[in-house]
Amino acid sequence: SISVNGSVCIARYGKIFRGTKAQLAEQNGCVGLVMYSDPADYAPKGGLPPYPKGWSLPDTGLQRGSVMVWSGDSLTQLRPSIDGVYRDSYEYAQKNGAYPSIPVTPLSYKDAYEFLSKMDQSNEAPSDWQGQLNFTYYIGPGFKDPYSSYNAYIEVNNYLE
Repeated sequence: SISVNGSVCIARYGKIFRGTKAQLAEQNGCVGLVMYSDPADYAPKGGLPPYPKGWSLPDTGLQRGSVMVWSGDSLTQLRPSIDGVYRDSYEYAQKNGAYPSIPVTPLSYKDAYEFLSKMDQSNEAPSDWQGQLNFTYYIGPGFKDPYSSYNAYIEVNNYLE
């Protein structure tokens, strides 16, 4: 078992909803989550070529989408989202689990390569976690030498309007 408490974690899109990944990361003590699309899932070898010549995700491509785990409009949960309907506050929705309170951001697989290829090699990832970035995937924690003193940070400059 590896503790992720106080860590910025990296996760591969897929298997479960991105919002659930963020929720689990937060519950396990992560201070941030980076999610990447692995070419095994979005640009498989022998599949369609990457955009613009085909439909596969290019190595610089990102997924986008919500990490909200509630259905519908989080401020009018179980009520119609129309003028005149009472709205909960954003703070209420966040306090009650609609959104993660940690920063979550997407990453291209070209950029994910730069992190994942430098992971500490003490804990090999299970076979069903291996992807197509042309190296063996490891769980970490941390980076291998000569990168072992490196740290990862997330800076988010979003705001709610």
